[in-house]
Amino acid sequence: MDFDNVEIELDYQPIVLIDNSGSTGTRMQNNKNILQNEIEKISEKLTELGVEEVRLMFWDHKFTNFGTYPVSDLLKIKVASASSLKRERQINKNVIGPQGATYLDCVLEHLPKGWYQDKKVSDLYIVTDGELSGKIRRTSELLKELIEEFGIRIFIMTVESNGTNYSEGNISSGRAIYRMIRENGLMKNVKEFVSFNNYHKDIPFINFMNPDLPRGYIPFRKENFKLEKLPAFIGHIQKIIQSTKDNIDMIKLAHELSISIYNINKHKAEHLQFGTIEIFCRLFEGSKQYGEIREMFLKEIKNHMSGKSSTFTDYKRNREKVFEKAQMSLFESVKDTLKGKNKRSFVSFPARVGENDENKVIITFKPEEVKEPIKFYEKTFKMGGAKYQDYVIPVFPIDIFMDGGFGDQCMRQWIRMNYCKKYGFKIASDYILYYFLVDAVKVILSENINEETKNAYKTLMRIMLDRKKYGLDITEFSYLQNNNHPSSSNGNTKKITYLLNNAAKSEKINVKPYTLWYCISKIVGLEKSQLQFCTQDLFADGSNIVEKVKVQESEQKEIGKENKEENENKKENENKEDEEKKKEKVNENVNENEKENEEEKTKVVEVEEKSKDNIYKIIQSNYQQYNEINLIKNIQYEYVCYITLDDTSKTGGYTIPRHHITDTMVCRPNYVLSEEGLQSYQGRDFLCPICYTRIEKNSLIKIKSQKERLKDLETKENKIQIVNEPKYKKDSHEILKITTTDNDYELKLLDECNLKTLSYEFDKPVINDPLGNHRPLVFTQEEFNKSVYKRFPFLNGLNYDGICLAGGFCRSIILKSQMKDLDFFFYGENEDHYKNFLRFYKELIENIKEHESKNNNNISFLLMYKPQFNVFEMVGIVDPNNFISEEYSLDNFSNYKFTSLRRYNKFVYIDPTNKKVYRKKLSSRYKEREIEEDIEKFTKEGIEPWNNKIESKSTGNYFEDRDITGLRIKYRIQFILVKFNGIGDIFDSFDMHPSKVAFDGEHTYLTPDSEMAYRYMMNVIDEKRYSDLFDTRLNKYLCYGFSIVMPHLNIDLIKRYFNNRRYSNVVEMKINKFKFSVSDIDGNNIIINHNSNIKEKLDYIKELQENAKKEDITLYKSSMYCSLVSLLRYVKINKIPYLFCKDIKLPKENTEMIFKEEQIKITFQDKLNSRIHDFNWYGEYKKK
Repeated sequence: MDFDNVEIELDYQPIVLIDNSGSTGTRMQNNKNILQNEIEKISEKLTELGVEEVRLMFWDHKFTNFGTYPVSDLLKIKVASASSLKRERQINKNVIGPQGATYLDCVLEHLPKGWYQDKKVSDLYIVTDGELSGKIRRTSELLKELIEEFGIRIFIMTVESNGTNYSEGNISSGRAIYRMIRENGLMKNVKEFVSFNNYHKDIPFINFMNPDLPRGYIPFRKENFKLEKLPAFIGHIQKIIQSTKDNIDMIKLAHELSISIYNINKHKAEHLQFGTIEIFCRLFEGSKQYGEIREMFLKEIKNHMSGKSSTFTDYKRNREKVFEKAQMSLFESVKDTLKGKNKRSFVSFPARVGENDENKVIITFKPEEVKEPIKFYEKTFKMGGAKYQDYVIPVFPIDIFMDGGFGDQCMRQWIRMNYCKKYGFKIASDYILYYFLVDAVKVILSENINEETKNAYKTLMRIMLDRKKYGLDITEFSYLQNNNHPSSSNGNTKKITYLLNNAAKSEKINVKPYTLWYCISKIVGLEKSQLQFCTQDLFADGSNIVEKVKVQESEQKEIGKENKEENENKKENENKEDEEKKKEKVNENVNENEKENEEEKTKVVEVEEKSKDNIYKIIQSNYQQYNEINLIKNIQYEYVCYITLDDTSKTGGYTIPRHHITDTMVCRPNYVLSEEGLQSYQGRDFLCPICYTRIEKNSLIKIKSQKERLKDLETKENKIQIVNEPKYKKDSHEILKITTTDNDYELKLLDECNLKTLSYEFDKPVINDPLGNHRPLVFTQEEFNKSVYKRFPFLNGLNYDGICLAGGFCRSIILKSQMKDLDFFFYGENEDHYKNFLRFYKELIENIKEHESKNNNNISFLLMYKPQFNVFEMVGIVDPNNFISEEYSLDNFSNYKFTSLRRYNKFVYIDPTNKKVYRKKLSSRYKEREIEEDIEKFTKEGIEPWNNKIESKSTGNYFEDRDITGLRIKYRIQFILVKFNGIGDIFDSFDMHPSKVAFDGEHTYLTPDSEMAYRYMMNVIDEKRYSDLFDTRLNKYLCYGFSIVMPHLNIDLIKRYFNNRRYSNVVEMKINKFKFSVSDIDGNNIIINHNSNIKEKLDYIKELQENAKKEDITLYKSSMYCSLVSLLRYVKINKIPYLFCKDIKLPKENTEMIFKEEQIKITFQDKLNSRIHDFNWYGEYKKK
């Protein structure tokens, strides 16, 4: 394509601000420091533009004014080192060097007004290498003032010393400046953002470009073209797309195009703009990125219009952390987040009508009705629903489509959230997928549901099956397509029968599970790969598909090679004929909507012809069909004249026929032009308002008035049906007033507690994890006991007199979550504690051994005594190969190099795989070297005294988690050796309300505060209960799903802190010892970045994984969290008394017990008060 060459109005004396902070002293690959490269790059840029003079200032934490300065002399500026700068400045004032911090506010505050006032065009170039410090808010205010009051145009140039390819990695420098301008809605004044580094040395990476062009000219990258060349430009982009193979390059192309489309639409009437966007979207149809690009166009063009354009780096950064980003996007607006081609209507999930669970309806809403929030416990999803009767019904776009990426993930999370709320499942439960698929089947096979709604549900089925299969780099759909048996998320094929049975039972479909599965498979196109698993159930339910398949197979065997060739040739000729016919049809000037209706009828007939098996009839005859409530009349024309802007709904008018832009691109306008508008084209060419293609006037199509068309489309009026969905009632939201009690000792039985709620908010500041979704799933004593004895059968039949399980055990039962250990507490009279411990300990081990022997499991026991914590611990270890004997020792465990742990001993370590010992020896003042020695040699005397000797020449006790030994932890049981008077006394020792739950083998006890903690999944900060481990436990309970409520937090201070740092990449905070990073603050709700409270732990795991990868070691990931190796090394390093045994080992009568390396007395301690009185947990953030 021939681009145009139009002159852009420039400021020939622009302001240039060059960052000379301390970090600009870093050397780059060209052996110059960053500051020298900054000067060089801006000099090249200005010379290329023909600028001869600049107003020059350098800045760090102060500024240096060079005044008006010739561009030709920029490279002559002397750059001194930080050490010699002060000395050289005494000789020559025009010397600059790296020093200080990056305070942009200091230089903006002192810009001479004469540099930018009363100028037609004022340009400001900011050249920097890093993020800003100083007065961030003031910097934002100054930039806003310069843009709003003086119309200054901003050009950002960054120089970094890394070697990142910015197409793949992120740019950190300059981002704060961009975010300030974007947040103020002033991105229209940012004309360029380019970046250099060691990878992009000569040609900069263009992060954003938005040049000022005369009206009628459109920018694309560094080029521009006249608007009348739009059809040629569309063809040019089509060719670029065809030659672009890399995913990121395709996304970058689309991002660059968004500014072009914005400029094309800039002077168009609003109702014409979508047509242009649609044309460019269709260019990407068929690509994997189609959905994402479509969404980007819609969002970015809106951003350009509002002055909030995204740079490519910022857009790309937002694609990462897909689950968290999806959730945050859904919080902000479900309506805007979910993908739809034009979102002309929204459709509901099935809603119950009346008292009959089987009687359900689908409701269709107008887009403007979708404005209500959907509240899900403490989370709010804005614009997620529409009001209908007394309910707020959740919805999704009727023209939803798959994008294979972020949009699909958002839809999956939206479905999961709603089914979780409706049925009370865990958010990650397999039930959700199958309950939804069954619902979708009922919608699709219901005769009273329109085809568009059915197609929407088919798309949702595909989106749900397009999730990644756990542990495999393949989607669920592809996994099934490859002839694999359906399986649950953990790979269990047997569980599918159970899941399908439950889903069918819930939805009252009376067929066998794999008959239902075949129907699901057939709808989504998986019937060929899945039929093999379904034949038995299909036969039992009376399907004729089995017989049909056999006939087809025998017919196929009889086809000879010649016939095969003949068929292939015939097919090829038919395809050619079809292509010709399609081309002819595209050019026919027929009413598009009528034609599409005809095509739809044809499709239905074809489906019926091809579908000879009776599976759909079998399912339809076994459930009550769904109905539809349509609150929108589907008018497919835009009744506004784009010339006169008159309403043409009463008069009707003319519409433009669809037409070719390129050989394969078709434009489909739907505007109704008035008679007056048509007359205005007399004597001049008639151009399509979308693509600017010339149209023959006699090809325009006459359209009836809206009333007449409505009459044609009139159907039976919807009967009023009363919806009955209590969980979506408008008035079910609670505002919870937080109070704390000093003496929370009142015991309540579980059956007396109410742990159920629908939605709520707190009247005090709260910290929430956006992906935290744990909820109580056990509500009665019967359910609790059933769950306990199913998970831990060996706990049944024990004598619990004076004994209870408390804390984490009860939490894991109520939330149905993973359990780390079982903590037994003892209460009663003084002489009873020790007796109850011995009796119960013996009973428990006997029960465990009996239970494990029934399951043919070989169990070894590790016994430990931790007197400093008043704990006797018993660990049950699965030992299938009898690796652990009673003589097993932990020699060398502090020296072994384990794959799943960092090295503990830095000076001497053993690699047991080659029986070598490595020791560190200083070879110079600064460098260390490793000396490798044989294990025999190293155990001899005479080795340097600072080196620890290893304990044993043998490495036979070495193993790794989940290696060939098969060793793994099965149970961790702790006996708390503290004297308590009763369960209330135990609760008094706890510092967290969620811990105050106990089970005595028959009853579960809570307190009023712990009841509230579970009902609202909250952990209220109570400073009166503060102890040394308070912050650690606070962190743990946040990971368990308990929000942190802070009654005395000064939320205004937190907001101020956040707002001052929100332009940084991450806003990290620390209250007392509790660390986290803030994603957003909405009212009292502080939303943190997912898992930022355990970042150090995750970073440690990541480091281990990367180290293992370098050494070509496969790391068993689960061992990170429940590692036997880690436990045993902890025992060894901390010199904890231990003993391995196969049978019961009891203390002697004098309470002494013989461990591996010592004999020690087992004793109960009096209850200690570990509270730290008058502690200020909030520090400077405490509300006065």
